[in-house]
Amino acid sequence: MLLDDRIYFYDGSKGTMFIQSGFKDFPEALVLTYPDVVYELAKSYVDVGCDFIQTNTFGANGHTLTLNNLANRQKEIITKAFELASKAASEREGCNVVFSIGSIGKLMKPAGDMDFDEAYSLFYTMADYAFSAGARIFHLETFTDLYEMKVAVLALKDLSEQRETKLTIYATVAFEENGRTLMGNTPEECAKLLSKLGVNALGANCSFGAEKMMPIIERMARSTNLPILAKPNCGLPKNVDGQIVFEQSPEEFANECLALAKAGAQIIGGCCGTTPLHIQEMIRVLSEEQEKDILPIKRAEYVEEKVVYKNPMVCYHKEWDEDSLYDLAYDISDDDENDLVCIYGNDGKNMANAVAVLQRILKKEVIIACNNAEGYEVAIRRAPNLPNIYLTTDFDKSEMDKIIKIAEKYGVKIIEGEL
Repeated sequence: MLLDDRIYFYDGSKGTMFIQSGFKDFPEALVLTYPDVVYELAKSYVDVGCDFIQTNTFGANGHTLTLNNLANRQKEIITKAFELASKAASEREGCNVVFSIGSIGKLMKPAGDMDFDEAYSLFYTMADYAFSAGARIFHLETFTDLYEMKVAVLALKDLSEQRETKLTIYATVAFEENGRTLMGNTPEECAKLLSKLGVNALGANCSFGAEKMMPIIERMARSTNLPILAKPNCGLPKNVDGQIVFEQSPEEFANECLALAKAGAQIIGGCCGTTPLHIQEMIRVLSEEQEKDILPIKRAEYVEEKVVYKNPMVCYHKEWDEDSLYDLAYDISDDDENDLVCIYGNDGKNMANAVAVLQRILKKEVIIACNNAEGYEVAIRRAPNLPNIYLTTDFDKSEMDKIIKIAEKYGVKIIEGEL
């Protein structure tokens, strides 16, 4: 879905409204037990003028559903959720349904125990059911680990290719008070990697209110040419008699969202604590500014800086196990002569594991070298980031063409010759 040169309005929280209504059930199950409640909430956001409304599917992945004894009803929940949101969106021309996908709720290796294959399968299955139900716009939201977000994007990209249908992918990250994700990713790192992966819009959601989100949005807007999406919370929560309460008024929320728009956000909605009243006031305030031709802000074009490596690289020719990789990383970290580390191998999966361990410890860039195109692609897909390719072998034209296509597909660079 291509965006016009205007501000787009996203919906607000569903969980807050369900809690306020007294529901304590697993939120995603409400599409089966109280479908009218889910529909009426979605319609309330349509009625106030939202361009996008989400499905009630944030936690409808296989892992979370299993924890809630609903694994055997995943397809049913996803299908019904999309049906209800579509019914609500049809009440107003121009309103689009976005399929919500949240993080799995487990940490990726090496920080946790979830590997690439498990995460990929969970995301692909969820997206495949959604596609069959009719979903074409997807929002990956509230991710705290850029690696997990990357796996989710790849699953959606593969689904798009296999179904021969273009999908729209929005991706937003949750940040901590220190301006980084839980796993330490900066706004710039998130924006640059998600841009290379080919999402359609990126930004931040949840975390905190619009005022604290503004510098995050500014930094992301300076690191990409893609549209910026922002869904802040309704200010900061308070604990009142054991209940989490958001006290920011619709007027305060709307004015802070105006500041987000001036910081570069083009798609704006609300997360925790927001209600249809907050979104209605936000739409009123932003629409008035848009009519004055103040919004959307015309951002300067982002041009990626050319990296110049000052020192030669170190290239390690070995298939490493995890323990030896940690030893290697700490040995390298004491060596300041090289600002680039190259891992060479024949097995892409093993190389990706090496990149994952080294990149967590080192402040140096880790690139990969392999003697076959397939190994390069496997390593690039499975690594936490998007490692650049270093050519150490003379490839024939057929294999070189494959490598060039891989580099273009994932937005990585091909480095040749001595550095």
